Amino acid sequence: MRIPDGVIDAAREHLASWLPWAGPAAALALATIVPLVLLPPILWPAARAARRAAGAPWQEQARRRWPLAVSTRLLAMVAAALLCFSAWEMGGPLAATGSRTTAGLGFLVALIASIAAIRLVTARLPGTPMAGPDWLRGHVALWCLMMGHVLIMAAMALVMPLHFGLGVALVLAGGALATTWWLRGGILVLPRLMGALRPADAKLAAQVERAAREQGVRGIMVFELRAPIANAFVVPAPRALVVTGALREVLDAPQLGAILAHEVAHLGESRRRIALFSSRVYAVLPLPLALPLGVQFGVWYSFYAFVPTLVLLMATRRLLRSFEEHADRHGARAQAGEGTYAHALEALHRANLLPAVIGDRRRPHPDLYDRMVAAGVQPQFERPLPPSKWMTRGTLSVGIALFGAAVIATTAGADFAARAAQAGAFDPTWALALGGGDPRVAGLLAEQFEAAGRHDAASDLGRYVAWASPDEPWAALSWACLDAPSEREVARLAAAIEGHLRRQSRQGCWQEAALAELWLLAGDYARASAARDRALALTDRADPDFAWMAAILGRLADGLGEPDRARELLATGLARRAAGAEADDPRLALELADLARRVGDADQAEALERVVEREGALQDRRGELERLRRELAGRR
Repeated sequence: MRIPDGVIDAAREHLASWLPWAGPAAALALATIVPLVLLPPILWPAARAARRAAGAPWQEQARRRWPLAVSTRLLAMVAAALLCFSAWEMGGPLAATGSRTTAGLGFLVALIASIAAIRLVTARLPGTPMAGPDWLRGHVALWCLMMGHVLIMAAMALVMPLHFGLGVALVLAGGALATTWWLRGGILVLPRLMGALRPADAKLAAQVERAAREQGVRGIMVFELRAPIANAFVVPAPRALVVTGALREVLDAPQLGAILAHEVAHLGESRRRIALFSSRVYAVLPLPLALPLGVQFGVWYSFYAFVPTLVLLMATRRLLRSFEEHADRHGARAQAGEGTYAHALEALHRANLLPAVIGDRRRPHPDLYDRMVAAGVQPQFERPLPPSKWMTRGTLSVGIALFGAAVIATTAGADFAARAAQAGAFDPTWALALGGGDPRVAGLLAEQFEAAGRHDAASDLGRYVAWASPDEPWAALSWACLDAPSEREVARLAAAIEGHLRRQSRQGCWQEAALAELWLLAGDYARASAARDRALALTDRADPDFAWMAAILGRLADGLGEPDRARELLATGLARRAAGAEADDPRLALELADLARRVGDADQAEALERVVEREGALQDRRGELERLRRELAGRR
């Protein structure tokens, strides 16, 4: 439920000036420290195995380095995603940057910290390029070219509404339009602005033109990318072919011509097949729906957002393999001499230290060894073993477990701070800052302000607690009774809480009863009666706590002009109190005494008030009884 800006600003005025910045600062500090601390030991076994292969043939080096390469890529994203969730929790309503912005910054900072930690681990491996401005520019440009649709998906997540409606549809439509623009040429904009992507020189353009003419493909734009890996790829919609400078360094002219023929073959596919190929980038667009699904229906429902993504990726997996096999045939057909294309593929794998055999048929590219054999060349090495899957799975499992534990510990730590503050063992101001504006702690501060005579501060924080606790309408009812806001403001709050409860599908008798009292205070008797009827329908009369519900429903009946029902509920409540274990509870006695006063039973009210006076001093520890007295007076 969205909290009005005026409510948040009014609450902040009474808090320390640093408090709105403490939560985001702590979240970003964790996003920086956790990857730097956890990733090096997690990756150490895989890095050690890679270092032990130094001096071995390149096939063995590539096989040993593959688990490390896969683990680093996946763990960087896992760390960023999990710490993004932690930042969301710490950047609550009172934070200066809000939950969404704090989560976005947390994701970015965690990703950068993860990359830095990975560089610390891999810097000592032989063949690792030196980091520098060109290295960074090339990697960022390559990431934009390959993963731009993921950036669009992340931007969608930052603005995705938390409840289904027109806003969700607009965000999805905007993401689809942005992805379409990215596919049709926007993919090239940022790398060109960075200076990492530039039009190819005449020599490279002539080679591409020759390969395109032989295959009958026209209108190809050719670019050269300054990146530290040897690769070439195509962007189908603008019909662009991108070649990295490193690829031109490791291949001679005939080998480069064969690789270019392979890439041109992709652009020569039918429009239908290219459209199916391009549709894969839209697969990530449903993922931001996890936010409204999780908020509105529950955390487990958020996993349904992954279903369309997985279906689309699996449906087009075989198509990708056929794309590559078709392009391989064109590359072998265009080679200047026998074996040229196969040796070009081998040189490319050697330069990037990619395994000759991976053993995963789900990958779009066949294994190098099989591609060389299919091209009519017997490799000069025996078929190597595939990389260790256990090393990859073990590293990923340990990494996910440790990062998950770190996030759980962070969330549990904020909850522990809130509980400690309620017990008087921790400063509530710090607990409020670290908990992202936890309404429990805010309510505690409101009580402290009230005790200190700062009634305006207590009122503003109480209003914040009422809006920040939509699952607990009793907090809103308590504030409305104690502070006596206008009927219009109470009606606005009650409508927001009712809408939240309906969207969450969280209907309970206690929540409906509190909502009915809110509508009664707002002067909307029709809605109050409807909420009361829902509370009655949901109430279990066999519940041991029915004496409490009878007192509340009786008060509602009296407010709605139903005195006979109110007397009936009073009698029921008294009987259940006498038969239960709460006969001496002063709070229940006070609730029933209030109802007895309302229906005109003065003798019963006085008897119950004597119980309150006798037991209240023994059981009341934090002024709860006096607060309840004032709240009941406000309801009258």
